[in-house]
Amino acid sequence: MTEALKPCPFCGSDASIKSGNLYMDVAYRVECSKCFAMTARFLVNHPKVDLTDGTLDESTRYTEEQAKKKAIEAWNRREDK
Repeated sequence: MTEALKPCPFCGSDASIKSGNLYMDVAYRVECSKCFAMTARFLVNHPKVDLTDGTLDESTRYTEEQAKKKAIEAWNRREDK
């Protein structure tokens, strides 16, 4: 079961998880339905490259479920008031 998405922090509207292709890879993000604010994209099975030395960060090689979870966590990260 996936975690519920909080309302948009900018306009208060509903958000949804979106998938799409980025550089020929599947990517997930969360996007607001009204103002289109969004999280970073989390790529499936594609590690990040360290641009200083060209090494791969294998800790960012996500499955589909992990990529979705990362996007949801990024969206729901808020300071409690």
